[in-house]
Amino acid sequence: MTLDPLLPPDFIENRRIEAKLAQGRDGRGDLPDSIWETYSAFANSGGGSIYLGVKELSESHYVAVGIPDIEKVMGQFWNCLGDRNVVSHRLICDKDLVQVMTKTGNPMLIIRVPGASADIQPVYIHGDPYSGTYKRIRSSDVRCSREEVQEMLDAL
Repeated sequence: MTLDPLLPPDFIENRRIEAKLAQGRDGRGDLPDSIWETYSAFANSGGGSIYLGVKELSESHYVAVGIPDIEKVMGQFWNCLGDRNVVSHRLICDKDLVQVMTKTGNPMLIIRVPGASADIQPVYIHGDPYSGTYKRIRSSDVRCSREEVQEMLDAL
């Protein structure tokens, strides 16, 4: 269990929660490339929350370290979200689904990804549904098989 007062007491990565450090090479903040795999996985698996600025110390212990340049990371997120070469569907239009939490030190960014309706699945990354569609299994983003993607496409 996490002991960080900025995180929920039962915070642990699972089917609905993902933590990412988002510090970048300079330690000031950068949007991690892997966020889009998680975005796709949550979208195709009923939704979830991505916490940026959280360090995993062990399997059940996380600490909020924050992101010094939060505006940069937010800008990167919104720019990429609108780019269909990055992600196929923009599920987040409401700024209320992207929240900055600051209580002490540097702010964290919490992104709530809604589950995509069956009529727009699969949500995929990098322009190719067959190589860029993910689903969430426990605390992992797992690439969907060609057959799984085809089932989603056939449901349209």
